[in-house]
Amino acid sequence: MGLTQSIGIDAHVTKQVKSPVIRINLAEETGQTLLWRILQNDNIAAVHMGPPCGTSSRAREIKHKRRYNPPPLHSTAHPDGLCTLTGASLEKVRAANRLYLLCSQVMEWATANGIIASIENPLRSHAWATSYMQNWATATEVEYPHQLCQAWAQCLYRCFLSLGAIESPQELVPNSDISLVQASKVATGTQPRGKKLKPLMREYDYFLTIQGPQCVLTELPTKCNSDTPVPTTCTTSPHSSYIPAQAKRIKLPYQVGEKAEFDRWETVYGIAWTPQAFIARAAGRSHPGHFLDGVHPVLKSMFDSGANKSLSCRAKERSEQMRKWITRASELARGVEDGKGDSPCHAKAILAKKNLKLFEEMISASGSPDIGLAKDVARGFNLMGDIPTGSIYPDRPSYATLLPEQVRRMADVARPAIWEAAKKIMDPEVAVEVHRITLEERDKGWLRGPFAPQDLPKEAILTRRFGVKQSSTLSDGSRTMKVRPTDDFSESLVNSTNSCAESIQPMAVDSILATMVYRDRSWGHEKLTGKTIDLRKAYKNLPLATEALGDAYLCVMNPETGEPEAFQTLVLPFGARAAVMGFCRTSYALWRIGVSLFGLHWTVFFDDYFLVASELEERHVDMAQRLLFQILGWETSSEKEAEFRSISKILGVQIDLSDSKAGQLTSAEMRVLRGRLIFAESQIFGRLSGLHMQNLSRWEHAVGAAPIDAGLKVSLMFLRDRVVRGEPRTVDSGIGKVFHLYTDACYENGQGGLGGVLYNELGEMLSYFSAHVTEAQAARLNPLGKDTIIFELEALAALTGTTLLLHSAAISPADRIVVFLDNDGVLGRIISGRSGLGLDGQIIQGILEWEQSLRSVVWYERVPSAANIADLPSREILDGFDVNLQIDIDV
Repeated sequence: MGLTQSIGIDAHVTKQVKSPVIRINLAEETGQTLLWRILQNDNIAAVHMGPPCGTSSRAREIKHKRRYNPPPLHSTAHPDGLCTLTGASLEKVRAANRLYLLCSQVMEWATANGIIASIENPLRSHAWATSYMQNWATATEVEYPHQLCQAWAQCLYRCFLSLGAIESPQELVPNSDISLVQASKVATGTQPRGKKLKPLMREYDYFLTIQGPQCVLTELPTKCNSDTPVPTTCTTSPHSSYIPAQAKRIKLPYQVGEKAEFDRWETVYGIAWTPQAFIARAAGRSHPGHFLDGVHPVLKSMFDSGANKSLSCRAKERSEQMRKWITRASELARGVEDGKGDSPCHAKAILAKKNLKLFEEMISASGSPDIGLAKDVARGFNLMGDIPTGSIYPDRPSYATLLPEQVRRMADVARPAIWEAAKKIMDPEVAVEVHRITLEERDKGWLRGPFAPQDLPKEAILTRRFGVKQSSTLSDGSRTMKVRPTDDFSESLVNSTNSCAESIQPMAVDSILATMVYRDRSWGHEKLTGKTIDLRKAYKNLPLATEALGDAYLCVMNPETGEPEAFQTLVLPFGARAAVMGFCRTSYALWRIGVSLFGLHWTVFFDDYFLVASELEERHVDMAQRLLFQILGWETSSEKEAEFRSISKILGVQIDLSDSKAGQLTSAEMRVLRGRLIFAESQIFGRLSGLHMQNLSRWEHAVGAAPIDAGLKVSLMFLRDRVVRGEPRTVDSGIGKVFHLYTDACYENGQGGLGGVLYNELGEMLSYFSAHVTEAQAARLNPLGKDTIIFELEALAALTGTTLLLHSAAISPADRIVVFLDNDGVLGRIISGRSGLGLDGQIIQGILEWEQSLRSVVWYERVPSAANIADLPSREILDGFDVNLQIDIDV
């Protein structure tokens, strides 16, 4: 429906919920405070309330024999609760009444602010008669039935449309609300699993709306097997005298109009595609990678504006910007204005090398909407409460489940527990290194301490610090191990107080590759080189606000004394949600300044930048990025920063640009353990590892230690060989041919049929096959004696079509293929790469091996059964098919 950010709020959350639910007890004052904070978000469009009905139920007045009868708690004379209530019954009624009062307040607020609101309770419930509602047998509540949820959602949807809302697209379209992360995956040839993306083609050709009397509309069929005349008492939009065959009712009849006395009802049918119409429109849509580029709009604007400019012209513009900002930095250095006038003393010391006035001016010149960032940096960042944002990331709200004052009130009790937990050392070497780094940070003025527990303020929040071993790539390409101190602000509940309107969107490997593809198509083939830039002690460059210092005590084990110590951090800690957003806003600002002002082709992933340049411009580009960091007072890690090379490493991935002049880019990663295998697998071509990764997932959730069985050993050996020997994923910027393959199967009376039809990008048929599956052949496909083998036949049709009509020798890496199937089970198994263990698994495995041999980007898509042209040859109906295009096969 497009309402993708809808959330629920409840004190009890079950596993059966179908949308995100936040666990908040609204009967408590703190829970209601959190609710009102959520309701203040600008994107609130509707509120639905379902207060408890158990205490107010009239069913308590019904007496049943031979079973417990819950006592009545309300009556018509006493709707707010009986005067005789005591104990638990009284508390239940009071809690319910608090919720009724809250509902009436929310309803009044929503009405005043033009927000759609509704309250649900049984019609005869005493809740409606309470004084709280007048103002505007069970203790366990039941969940809404699924059909009730659907009906309510449709009512809400129609209400939004009547108020001018734009209907959510039913298919993948350019410039939709698809995230940059998903778009970059599509652009580089990776098909996301599940329903993270809209389908390439919508399910129905169009919708037919029918209005008429209720009794007439309810008599219309749910699905039309043939053309069905529209009753004369009805009207249609668009105009039609009949409902076409294969149409399906998608909305039950509902009353329309403001006056209920008019018998005017409405229902909607989805009209199926004809095969010819589906083929024609699918041909026009080509392939998802052709209209989703996955490039950030700021970078895209730079590439588009530079498409008609020479290399020297772009360099001249970059030089002009460099001179302009060097001059401005010098002017500000001679003056007294540095943007830190309101900074607290500890922040001024941390920001000593930075001119925030210059930073503010460059942010504004870059066109970034985050114009308040420089002032936020000057004041310092808070750790608890609402996290400030800059309108630079997608709107994806997250909400607090605790109030800051709640956490501070509990701090005096929580500190001893965290102090004791810090004494448990898992790895002595890591503990020594964490303590050494902590003392080093103190000596640099980033921390204060150490403090004993009795020296801490009463409401001081203590957070445990621990170490994580990480491998790092040096400038010469070698790997080294280091320990990164991490502060567990989730354990201390600080992170539970955070609400944030935006979700960080880092630019990962797919984003890097997508920008290179777009550059190649915009600026032509160049010999590209790349380098990685890492901000030095990134989080330590940004201070905390004065108000946050009491929330920022770290508990660190001293291995020499065997006792923990407390330190107060003055800078952003690594492990706090608010710190991550504060830093990412800053690193984004640096990135955007580089793109918009200095014309740098680079991406940012938290504190890692990947800079790309052609061989002819790399020295000039390198000079620009160094100048940018220098005048803004940021240092980069010299041990990580290398010169421009055709092979660069970032985020654990090796990016090879040696073939970039031919329009190709390659990325690969070597790992052997599951956590990194998942990431490494995404950088290796094909989907063959799905089943083996599934085996590792099952093993990961096993309880206790167990010997490695034969199945796990096979999976581990396969993954080892695949990671070590598998060909890296190649992203080709060229645009070759597009092929659309349709396959289908049928199974009736113990026999079956297979069919497949291949089209080019113009919707012209290239070839097809049609095959009959005899009873004997069907029996071979059914060793377990199942009632139906339609799954196996559908998979076999796809295998036959791919290997027979799309031979790898005839396909180039730049070509794009879309395979259309109408069996969701087969489609899901192919996309996930989880082939299975039986005969059907062997067939799916054959499709994956075909894709592996192809070296081209294959996209698998659903086609509605009524629109699948391959249905005809699967039933040996070949009227209208050119016999010269038929390919004979032997089942």
